[in-house]
Amino acid sequence: MQWHPTKLVLCVAWKDGAITLWRLDAKEMSHMEQVHSTAVTSLCWSSFGARIVSGDESGTLLIWKVDSKGRAMSKPVSQHNLPEPIQQIILQPLVNPESYTEVRNLVRAAVKGDQKALDMFDLKGRQSDTKYSSIFGMSESFNFFCGGATGGVYHILENGTCTTLFSVSSRILNLFYYTEQNILVTLTHNLMLSQHKVDSQAQKAEELMKVKLNGKSENPCIVWAGKGMLAMASGESVIRMFDLDKEENDQLSLENHQSYVSNEQILSVDFCPRRGMLAGGTQMGNVAMWSHVPSAKSTTKKVREMKWKLHSPNVVGAPVRMLTWCQSKNLLCVNTWRSVLILRESSMCYHLNHQIAVIQTSPTTLSIDAIEAGQQRIFECHVQVKGVYTTKGNFVVWNGKQAHVYELSADNLEVKVLATFETDSVNICIFEQSLLLLEQGTVKVRTFQGTVKQFLDFSEGEGQPVCMDISENFLVIATDHGILKLFDLSRRKIRPHSVPKPMSEFIPDLGRIVSVKSNCTGNRISLLCMKTNERPDTNLYVWDVELDEVLTFSFDSSSEMSNDGSGDHIGVAKKDDSKSHGAGDVTPDGSNNQVKVVAASKGMTGRYPVSHFWDAKVPHLLSCEARLITEDPNNKMPTTGETEAGEEEEETEGVNNEMVLIVSLFATDRGLLLQETNPLNDPDKFLIGLNVPYFYILQDSEEKNWRETPTPTSPPLSEAMQKDDSQGSLNYIQHHKHEDQQQPTIIVARRTMRDFVGLETCDKGTQSAMLEFCFHQAIGNMDEAFKAIKLIKNESVWENMAKMCVKTQQLDVAKICLGKMCHAQGVRALRKMAREPEVEVQLAVLAMHLNMVDEAEKFLKNCKRYDLLNEFYQDCGQWDKALETAELYDRIHLKCTYHCYAQHLQSEGNRLEAINNYKKAGTHMYEAPKMLYPKPQDLLDFIQKSKDKTLYKWYAQYMESIEELAEAVKYYDIAQDYLSLVRVYCFQSDMEKASTICNETGDRAACYHVARQYEIQGDYQNAVNFFTRSETYGNAIRLCKENGMENQILNLALLGSPEDMVEAARYFEHKLGMEGNAVMLYHKAGRLSKALELSFSSKQFGALQAMTLELDDRADPEVLERCADFFMENAQYDKAVELLAMAKKYWEAIQLLMEKSITVTPELAEKLSPPKNTSGGPDSSERLKILEGIGKICMLQGQYHLATKKYTQSGNRVKAMKCLLKSGDTEKISFFANVSRQREIYVMAANYLQSLDWRNNTDIMKNIVNFYMKAKALDSLAAFYDVCAQAEIDEYQNYEKSLGALGEACKCLQKSLDSDADANSGSNDDNTDNKMHIEYRLDELKQKVVLIKKFVNARKIYSNNPDDAVKLCLALLEEPNLEKSVRVGDVYAFLIEHYACQERWRMAYDHIEELKKKFPKMNVTYFVSPKTVEQIYQHLDIPLPKELTSANNTDSRKKTSSHLSESPCEDDTEFVEEEIAEVY
Repeated sequence: MQWHPTKLVLCVAWKDGAITLWRLDAKEMSHMEQVHSTAVTSLCWSSFGARIVSGDESGTLLIWKVDSKGRAMSKPVSQHNLPEPIQQIILQPLVNPESYTEVRNLVRAAVKGDQKALDMFDLKGRQSDTKYSSIFGMSESFNFFCGGATGGVYHILENGTCTTLFSVSSRILNLFYYTEQNILVTLTHNLMLSQHKVDSQAQKAEELMKVKLNGKSENPCIVWAGKGMLAMASGESVIRMFDLDKEENDQLSLENHQSYVSNEQILSVDFCPRRGMLAGGTQMGNVAMWSHVPSAKSTTKKVREMKWKLHSPNVVGAPVRMLTWCQSKNLLCVNTWRSVLILRESSMCYHLNHQIAVIQTSPTTLSIDAIEAGQQRIFECHVQVKGVYTTKGNFVVWNGKQAHVYELSADNLEVKVLATFETDSVNICIFEQSLLLLEQGTVKVRTFQGTVKQFLDFSEGEGQPVCMDISENFLVIATDHGILKLFDLSRRKIRPHSVPKPMSEFIPDLGRIVSVKSNCTGNRISLLCMKTNERPDTNLYVWDVELDEVLTFSFDSSSEMSNDGSGDHIGVAKKDDSKSHGAGDVTPDGSNNQVKVVAASKGMTGRYPVSHFWDAKVPHLLSCEARLITEDPNNKMPTTGETEAGEEEEETEGVNNEMVLIVSLFATDRGLLLQETNPLNDPDKFLIGLNVPYFYILQDSEEKNWRETPTPTSPPLSEAMQKDDSQGSLNYIQHHKHEDQQQPTIIVARRTMRDFVGLETCDKGTQSAMLEFCFHQAIGNMDEAFKAIKLIKNESVWENMAKMCVKTQQLDVAKICLGKMCHAQGVRALRKMAREPEVEVQLAVLAMHLNMVDEAEKFLKNCKRYDLLNEFYQDCGQWDKALETAELYDRIHLKCTYHCYAQHLQSEGNRLEAINNYKKAGTHMYEAPKMLYPKPQDLLDFIQKSKDKTLYKWYAQYMESIEELAEAVKYYDIAQDYLSLVRVYCFQSDMEKASTICNETGDRAACYHVARQYEIQGDYQNAVNFFTRSETYGNAIRLCKENGMENQILNLALLGSPEDMVEAARYFEHKLGMEGNAVMLYHKAGRLSKALELSFSSKQFGALQAMTLELDDRADPEVLERCADFFMENAQYDKAVELLAMAKKYWEAIQLLMEKSITVTPELAEKLSPPKNTSGGPDSSERLKILEGIGKICMLQGQYHLATKKYTQSGNRVKAMKCLLKSGDTEKISFFANVSRQREIYVMAANYLQSLDWRNNTDIMKNIVNFYMKAKALDSLAAFYDVCAQAEIDEYQNYEKSLGALGEACKCLQKSLDSDADANSGSNDDNTDNKMHIEYRLDELKQKVVLIKKFVNARKIYSNNPDDAVKLCLALLEEPNLEKSVRVGDVYAFLIEHYACQERWRMAYDHIEELKKKFPKMNVTYFVSPKTVEQIYQHLDIPLPKELTSANNTDSRKKTSSHLSESPCEDDTEFVEEEIAEVY
């Protein structure tokens, strides 16, 4: 049998060669032309069902063409006759089979009006577009592989050719093609598995590996069970699994489930990759189901450990010989040889309302549970149930053809049939005495008997209703166009409660709405959606009817998270982007399309909501069930758990990897805010309702670790039923009732909400107050939160609050809660941990005292306090985690952890493991013997196996304690404990063996023990020898002194410690003639003072000369003085000075320096310098005098730098500066002046710098100016500027710069006058004289400036007005004291040059003569250019005087070069006074 890959068409082959096509949709059966003459052994469809290949026992292989309706053509397309019977035919799949699914989704989107999809179907002009051709250019695969009965493997291509790829040694049992690796897997009847790499183009295959599988070889059934995974059933009680990628084996057993008998054999197996379900048929008539689910304890996002979960059996009543899945419709065909059954996966129906739960347990059986009363009733409704809805007094059941209405007694759960009527409705609700039915594109309101009372019509634009829900007096309906309509049921006729809401304007990529719920007040509507690609939307949406806005809670892992995931609260709301309208935009109808999106925290992302429920009484409390996205929801093909090559695994520490989470939310104006999360540890458990303080969970009673409050009288469960299309139970389409068929029992469990643990029995007021507290806490209004619960005295309330404080990380509030709980131990622990820097540590301690183990673990991990986490695991008994934590993060406590674990194992009686862990901890030498002490033989075996010397020693000591000396000697020898060995021999009086051991080993402790024994026996020579070998020289010296062996004392003392030397020296000190030995020993022992004293008293001058070299300031001052006198007597004055300095006789040392003219070195100067604040030394004033004395001597010796240092140390910086000035070190002088910051020193430094060549060194000039400025010596600075001005005139004739320098000098004198006036308001005579002197100098400078300015102005205006310039110069010559300001020669030179230029030679000659008369000794060419003078004399025919022709005028010409360049005959440069001022 083979199902069509995309349609409900089943192909069946028979033994006589006939082939039948069974079309389920049309309920037709057609027979293909019988070409096969023998039994058909194999069938195979092409990838999309356009071809089917059949093979028989004679080797005939036929390829048939099938039309789009599933009907075969009359004749086969091609035929091949193979040389052997055909065992199996398989398809060679396409490389990318998902393309077909993409095209189907594209068609669906195009039908709905998606413009992009329509454009993709418009192929005109897009023939070269590879993006679109890759989708539509995909062709169906018509290539097949065929295996024969003698081992041949053939490849049938689309063009009709057939080639032989390879052959194996025996009959082929199965062929499998591993598409991802392009590998053909072959399995023979003797379970030999081989893998070949197929090259389709070259038509050849390369063998990769061959392996023999385990299991029975009689007719095994083997199928793919996932990527690279094979499952085999061979009549055993297990299904064997073979992982081709990992090359590992595993097995699935029936033994762990109570619904199967022992040794039940599995005969057949098949796998549905779409559902991730593995089905196995047994000889007992059971169909076992394993679902492939990821482990909840995964450490990475991309790699999750997969596991198989066994479900309750589906009983078919006869041995199952063959199983086949229909992949497209999730149908399972079961062949029992007596009949063929088709099992369909149907959704389990349930409904919970008013504490009454009606749950489907089989196709026709319902379990009715009164949760509050703790009652349960199993009801057989005699109709195949496809839906159920209940109220407190009635419930309705429908199957798509009929509806059955029942009356339910709430007291004893008695059921009474009220009515039955025909209807094709797929959704029915009950409101009071009316039924609301979705049928024929409308909603009909009927009576219980089926009479129609009212129609709720929908326009074509609104679409057809697809789902609805009733809450209190409100009905909400969703249409296939994404429209929400809310109705009021409280009136006589149902009327709209609000305008229809188009959700497609708020939800991008909206495919369809799958579920809709209303709260109890009808002002908020929640909904779940599917996207256009038929994938579930990861968002939960709530429409706020009153505010007309959509609130969104996103589980998408790509959403922007508002915090780091460390807490439970989600951040502020954000606005979503929409294709139709942006967040906050105004729609055409005038509504404000505002969308508030809240992203889930890190621990909740990567999920999608599968159900949602509002609380029956609380209008703003909503809960939803969110499942982990581990695979394609439409294809549950599991993986082997390996990442792709090069793909890095991502750490997800702190992320909640539970498969199912129950998320509670508060619907507020700020968005959907998180209230709490609860993990469902089993994916087969799911949420069916919410009613504070409980979640209502449909669960398996076999689970033991469920932390909820179960229904008191609920019977045990055999298996949890599935809820929706993603997980379901398998029921019959064609019913075959059996009396022994087991019915699974379902229970509804109540899980207390996290914040209400302990408050289940409290009054409603307390619960309401707690709920208000949670609400205000979620929105961040803590004042209102405390107001809500301040009057509550229930201890459980405060405990819940404390637990909430752990979640919200509010330690201050937690302390108050602990106080209200009278939890003194917890308060004490918090105070103790207050000194910890990490807040998470305090939160972890709080969580521990509140029994919140998971939270404590999370906090310690987040703050990376692995030492505390290690202790936490140990206290919780989680030793594996403790050891792992210590190994990876807390290695400093690794050995301690092993030791504690060993103690734990010892307490449990596991001695072997305890010893191993003691060894890892390094404490086995002490702990293991104590543990094994009650069993001597085990103890001895352990010691001998360990070969540890410490243990051997311990055992020898134990033997010695029980007087087993022979054994003790044996193990002491093995342990190489020579002291204990010698001790035993000495106890046995065997001194010879003891001495031999000491001589051979040289063990000091053993030698000492033997020496003591010889001393006791009176053998002092041997005692001294062994004391010497043990290096206890003091005892040897003692024996020598006591027994007159003086010749050995000195050698022993020199070998011993300083104490031994002193002891021997004292002995020699009192022996006449042995004082030299005493002095040497004292010296060697470091008792230098004693040695010197003894040297003086015994006149050991040779030793004294050597010892004085080692003297320092720690020696006795009297001894130092005596040594100094000794050196002075021997004319070694420098050494005497040093000793006097050590003895702190500084003045005597200084006097000796002066008298004997001893050169002071830096080292000697330091020794002579008294340290600060030393006891026994001079006081501070005396110390300064000593330092000045040293400085004076250094200055007299010409060591100016050393003198400067000492004067500086004495605080006399002026003298230090004077010494430094004598050294002539300009750099250090400038540095010292800047460091000293004293006016007098600044002036001294500036005066010194003026003695240098400051004219050619601008740095020196700047330092001079800076020093005068820092010293505030403005008059000195003015004088320096005056000197600078005169230097510019004398050397460079630069009157412009000179004028600038004089200007600065005037400014300085003016500032000096102003400062003196401010500082001395009542001036005395001295100040008056000083002021008059400054004013006189200022007037003099101003007069000088005026004259220079006149001369400069004359030179400046000469080019434009030479006559005025000449007049100015002539007027200057009439000025008195002109020479103090302007050189007269420069004025004459200016006039001479002027007349020479105008060829008024006589006037020029007259001025030369006048210049000669005023300066008879001055050469005229010093001022006037020699060339000009020669021209004047030549034109007047006057002989040139000899002094003018002298060669001495060379220097003068050079000096006048500056002046000549500025002669009246040339352009004068512009004078800029500001530039000149900047220079100075």
